[in-house]
Amino acid sequence: MNVDSRPISSRTSEDPIPQFEIFQGARIHRLYGTKEPTVISEKLLKAAVYAQGPKEEAGRIARVEGIEYDTVKQLALHFQNILRISNLDEFTNLTKLQLDNNIIEKIENLEGLINLTCLDLSFNRIKKIENLSTLTKLEDLSLFHNQIEKIEGMDELHDLKFLSLGKNHIEDLENVLYLRQFHNLHSLTLEGNPLTHEPTYVTYVCAFLAQLQYLDYKRILGEMRASAYQKYQITVDQMNEAQREQEEYEEGLRLRKELDIQHANAFVDEVEGDSLYNAIIEADPDGQKFVTLPLVQEVIDQYPFRIMPSSF
Repeated sequence: MNVDSRPISSRTSEDPIPQFEIFQGARIHRLYGTKEPTVISEKLLKAAVYAQGPKEEAGRIARVEGIEYDTVKQLALHFQNILRISNLDEFTNLTKLQLDNNIIEKIENLEGLINLTCLDLSFNRIKKIENLSTLTKLEDLSLFHNQIEKIEGMDELHDLKFLSLGKNHIEDLENVLYLRQFHNLHSLTLEGNPLTHEPTYVTYVCAFLAQLQYLDYKRILGEMRASAYQKYQITVDQMNEAQREQEEYEEGLRLRKELDIQHANAFVDEVEGDSLYNAIIEADPDGQKFVTLPLVQEVIDQYPFRIMPSSF
């Protein structure tokens, strides 16, 4: 693959910019001559950025001065027969990426796009949800019409609000429990998956995903939610309690880690509580004898950090 090594800003209007066919009504953007499976090449990126960039006079200036990839906020590469995601590292400020209607088989090489809030990978050939851990700002994720069999791989997407997984191969109804961790999830699409054929599908999802407002494009009404909860009340309550305890435990670990980092940065790590006092006593044989005296023991008992005799 031939890639122009010069920075975008150094290129001028003398450089030929590939034509990028745009049919807004049909939602198609296609690089002329693209029929075989392709990768995201420099040629494709350049054509797309300019075609979707400023128009008229602003567009003319952009073609002369160039467009830096790290200034691009949105990028659409529909219907390009893209087989593999690659060469997007420079788009560090991208907030919306549309790679729908391609032939992509794997989610990969998106780690640097940490500002993404919207990612469309619908109508591809993806089999597994993976490699999304750095996209912590993601709010809208579409994987509609792929070949996914399991809901997974989204643990770090705490801001997720809209998730489309319709027309995949998800069979296990209990797999939707994975989505309980996403407290901000408002809309979920699962239509077209085998699990939706279960008689209890709607009731089950409404009961265990209480945060949802919409399921398969339909608003979840209050009476439906109440009826679903009543049917699964015991199990839902048990899960809610277990989840609450787990979240409290994880929050405690997080706060503990933050405190340890603060202490380490202040060079006072491992001195919390009575650890410093005990360390001094353990290194002082005379001090160990001294604390065994009756009157001294009374003072030690009143010390804010109780020293256990077994520590000597």
